Amino acid sequence: MFLGFSLTNAYALTVEIYNIAGGGLSSQINFDAATDGTLYLGANQYIKIDNPGLVQREVRIYTSNSSWEDPVSPNPVSLETYPLHSIGFASFQPNGVEFNSASESQWQRIRDINETQTAPLGLTLKPNEVRYVYFGTKTPFAAPGLSYQTNILVEVIDGASLAAPQDQAIRPPQTVVTPNGDGINDLAVFGITGSFEIKIFNIKGKTVRTLENNNAWDGRNDDGDLVESGIYAYKVKASGVKVSGMIAVAR
Repeated sequence: MFLGFSLTNAYALTVEIYNIAGGGLSSQINFDAATDGTLYLGANQYIKIDNPGLVQREVRIYTSNSSWEDPVSPNPVSLETYPLHSIGFASFQPNGVEFNSASESQWQRIRDINETQTAPLGLTLKPNEVRYVYFGTKTPFAAPGLSYQTNILVEVIDGASLAAPQDQAIRPPQTVVTPNGDGINDLAVFGITGSFEIKIFNIKGKTVRTLENNNAWDGRNDDGDLVESGIYAYKVKASGVKVSGMIAVAR
């Protein structure tokens, strides 16, 4: 699984790779305009691209797989996207001519879109297409006083899947829960939305609580009683993503 890209304009590009399991930052790579490179993306990872120095930034994602949900619009200075099997990057020169990257011949472009937006795009998306446009204020640091756009085109290749959307990048709860009613760490809150199931197990492996589409555990079992102090395991299932971990309950 690779992430290959090229940059033709004088901007720095930061690519962060996150683990879906736990949502933690796995690695961060910084590149400048003179750098070409290849990154490797794991099966349970997604990317965050940050390049805020652009006058206009356009990011498009294409896929041949239609079994995924519409994403939530990201904020205007970064793109948070999905676990991808393999994707390719290419850039456009200021005159609009596409820079030919080594992997471009493998791309399966569905169609181009040329219209612009003045805000991050948030609309009902067709199954095979995601597109966001970003606007900033900075001019190229290598050419003060000039203003030109750099487009970063992102395309999914090799039948990549978007089966686990970004909003299911599960963030684990705090590791200690103290359900004593003082309002501090009374709940174990999982960073997850949408449709999901959370199961809590005691040290013997017995299920003590099942939560359906409820991302907060209050330290109680399915009968409504507070569990004993100790170590508990949890498992989360959401859109094909499975995450597990441990929580300590202190009463």
